Amino acid sequence: MSRWPLALRVLFDAIVLSLALVWALLPESPTRWFSASVLLLCGALLLPLVVRPWREAWSARLRRWLRLPDLAAFLGVLLLAAVEIALRVSSHLSDSPLLAPPNANAQERIAQWRGRPGAELNGKRLNALGFMDDEFQLAKPDGVRRVAAFGDSFAIGVVPYAENFLTLLDDGLDARQPTEVMNLGIVSTGPEDYLYLWRTEVRPYRPDLVLLCIFVGNDIRAPRESSLLHRDSLLAFAVPGRLWSVSHQPTAPATPSPEAATFDEASFLDVERDRIALCRRAPDAKTKRAWQVTLSILGHIADETRPALRVAIIPDEYQVNDALFATLAAGHESDFDREDPQRRLAAWCAERGVPCLDLLPALREAERDEHTYKPRDTHWNARGNRVAAQSLAQWLEQG
Repeated sequence: MSRWPLALRVLFDAIVLSLALVWALLPESPTRWFSASVLLLCGALLLPLVVRPWREAWSARLRRWLRLPDLAAFLGVLLLAAVEIALRVSSHLSDSPLLAPPNANAQERIAQWRGRPGAELNGKRLNALGFMDDEFQLAKPDGVRRVAAFGDSFAIGVVPYAENFLTLLDDGLDARQPTEVMNLGIVSTGPEDYLYLWRTEVRPYRPDLVLLCIFVGNDIRAPRESSLLHRDSLLAFAVPGRLWSVSHQPTAPATPSPEAATFDEASFLDVERDRIALCRRAPDAKTKRAWQVTLSILGHIADETRPALRVAIIPDEYQVNDALFATLAAGHESDFDREDPQRRLAAWCAERGVPCLDLLPALREAERDEHTYKPRDTHWNARGNRVAAQSLAQWLEQG
C-alpha cells in the first residue's frame, strides 16, 4: 500500500502541471473539461485522507515531499496571492484605468473609464457627469427633441469637439427642429454598459430618441464572467500587460497632427487582424458566443427603450478600406464576408422593428475620394465624422 501515495503524487503533479500550462497559456474562458478537471483533482487530493491505509502512508511521507520544488511552488502561490490582494485593494482606492478589474462589470468599467468632470478633452470641458458635452438638464425645454446617444471611443473621437459626429449631428438636426443630442460616450464601453447607463442614469431624462451606436470592431463581444480560473482575471497578470501596452505605444507629438498615425504598422495590423475574425465565413465558437450574448443584451435594450430606439452601425476600417482588407486577408479574401456583421445586425433590427442605419455604404463611397479614418488609429478623421453626421441627420429627420 505504501507505493500508492507516491504513484498518486506523480499523477497529481502531472495533472497540476498540465492544468497550470493550460491556465497560463490559454487564458480564454475555461472549458467544462478544464473546470471539471480542477474539481476532480481537488477530490483526488482528498482521497488519501479518507482511506485509512493511504492516510497513514500519506502522513509518513508528507515531510519528505516538502522538498525545494514543492516549497518554491508554495511560496510562488503565496507571492501571487499577496500581489493580487495588494492590487485589488489599490483598485478600490484609485480610479486609474490601469487598475480596472479585468472582469469589471458595467458599473466598475464605467466608473474607471468615465471622464473626470471639468477636465478638458478634445477642446471641450467635460460636464459634471464626466461626458464630453454641455451640462445636462433633467427638465427638457418645450419644443426641443432630446436624443440620448450611446457610444464608445467613437463618441469621444480623435478630432476636436466641434468636429465630432455627435456635435455635428446636434447642429444638423437643429436646422429642422430644436434638438438636444446628449453625448453619452465613454471609451472602452459596449452594449452591456449602455444598458447599465440607461437603467441607472439616462432613463430619468426621458429622451425622445435613444441612438445606440454599435461599432462592429469591438462591440460584438461576450463579457467575460469573473472567475479565478481565468489567468487574465487576475490583476497580477493584467497590470503588467497594460503597462507593456502603454510603454509600446508611440508618444504623442507636442502638437499632434489630425492626420498623424497613432500606432506603428505592426500594432495597428495586430488590432485589425483580431477584429476581422468577426467576418469569417466559418466562425469559431468564441465568435458565435459573442453574437449570442450581444444580441441578447441588445434585446434587453430594445425591450426597455422602444419605440424610441434607433441603431446606427459603425463599420471598422477594414470594411471601408479595400487596401487594408487585402493586407489583412493576405490572399484569403474568400474566407471572409466583410458585410456579414451589418447584415446580422440589420436583420435583428428588422425582426425587432427597430429602425437601423448602416453607415458602411456612405463611408465606403466617401473613401473613394479621400480617407475617412485617421491613419493607423481605427477612428474616424474629420472627414469620416462629417460623413457619419450627415447620414445620421438625414436618416433621423425622416423619422
